[in-house]
Amino acid sequence: MGERLRRLRKAKGFTQVELAEAIGSSQRMITYYEKHDGVPAAPVLLRLAEVLGTSAEEILGLQRPRRRAEPETPESIRL
Repeated sequence: MGERLRRLRKAKGFTQVELAEAIGSSQRMITYYEKHDGVPAAPVLLRLAEVLGTSAEEILGLQRPRRRAEPETPESIRL
């Protein structure tokens, strides 16, 4: 779980401190989750998912990452 959380955090441009503040936690806890594969309590996990724009299942590795929609370009539109 730790590596997925780190990847999701960085993809959203959060530092550990910023993510901790956004979920009402501490940087120390974010470090613990990322480095030691600590699993947060359900309310914290749900808040992480909300702030990171993903699902708790994705953070836990129970669901594949969502595909990001590719921007539509004139070349990608088929007539």
